[in-house]
Amino acid sequence: MQRNETEIVYASLESFIREYSALPAEVPCKFDYQPKEIQEEITFPSFGIRRVSDVDTKRLDRHSEYMQIQKDGIVYSCYEIGFFSMTCTVALYMDFEEVNPIPFLRSWYSDIKRRAIKRVRIDAIGDIPNELLTIKIKGDPFEQIGERLYSLKFTVDVEGRILDWEEARPQLPGKGIKIRV
Repeated sequence: MQRNETEIVYASLESFIREYSALPAEVPCKFDYQPKEIQEEITFPSFGIRRVSDVDTKRLDRHSEYMQIQKDGIVYSCYEIGFFSMTCTVALYMDFEEVNPIPFLRSWYSDIKRRAIKRVRIDAIGDIPNELLTIKIKGDPFEQIGERLYSLKFTVDVEGRILDWEEARPQLPGKGIKIRV
């Protein structure tokens, strides 16, 4: 089985951002967006997540089994083989016709930053239950006021585990590890 760390980061960040209670549930989200794509968006507010850096990896020697998981009736052993980190830009765009968009944008950023500091780790949306990603907001937000849109952007570092999968070997009865007393 192959994991796509970029997709896991995008889905996890999207879920984390949507937790802001003042943000409507149906707000569109674009991944690897270009600002032009957001400008052509019909509904606002909308937000985007864009990768700033490639996935950096730090490999470890494969060691003891991290966990077992069952998918499609097959049991897989999962091994931790390293860590990855990725930097993304997150941006919220609002239409200039909105009443007072700048305070909303600042409140949105403040809520996200407060939750990121409080939790440090966010739930990873992916193939392993109870997996967590470490999130760190870098620097100050960047506010931009255009002819048609207002936006607020900030940079996020996300770190997680690199896992390797293989089909688990069946344990035969009586062939497990024997412990001597």
